[in-house]
Amino acid sequence: MKLYDTLSNAFLDLGSNRVDAMVSDKLPALEWLGSTSGSQYALKGQEIDINDNFAIAVRPGDALQTKINKSLVNKADGTYDKINQNILRFQRQAQRSLLSRQKNLLNKS
Repeated sequence: MKLYDTLSNAFLDLGSNRVDAMVSDKLPALEWLGSTSGSQYALKGQEIDINDNFAIAVRPGDALQTKINKSLVNKADGTYDKINQNILRFQRQAQRSLLSRQKNLLNKS
């Protein structure tokens, strides 16, 4: 297992065959799969349940805690859900496009 400083660097290594697989958020993965570098790759496995419980830890007094707390308020007041609906619409469009492209690749093989 290898940890990367940026998702871009992880995709660079995947595209250059320096790693065999990677775990990524779905939206950036779909975007990369739509690129020339990612055109020969595909999503595999089950999606991770994003409704799972998780925790966030920060150092006491870290300014990041304020940003996290604000995000949690946005989740509670419905702002997150409104933003997420727009993202999900984009994800569905990107996924349909990717599946169509993958079918075309399989038909050419």
